[in-house]
Amino acid sequence: MNSHTVSASARFYHWVIALIMVGLLGVGITMAQFEIWPLYPIHKALGVLALFVIIPRVVMRLKQGMPLPVEQTPNWQHKVAKYAHWLLLASTLTRDYGVNS
Repeated sequence: MNSHTVSASARFYHWVIALIMVGLLGVGITMAQFEIWPLYPIHKALGVLALFVIIPRVVMRLKQGMPLPVEQTPNWQHKVAKYAHWLLLASTLTRDYGVNS
């Protein structure tokens, strides 16, 4: 392990976004699977909340950069992890946040 630690704010954003995304997934699957369409406003509100939490997270990540890799990590794994992190950040921003409705 290296001496670089992830900031408390980065951990906070990470877990808040993770919980919101799990909530979105749960509400969305339940709504679609059981055709409980009154859940749609909750699903949409969670999506908007996610957007407002994700934007500061992305700005913070752009300012701070990615965490340093673990010292024993092979170079190829570091590259894959770096691209995966950017892909996850981009995918959270490019979701359909109810703009079409």
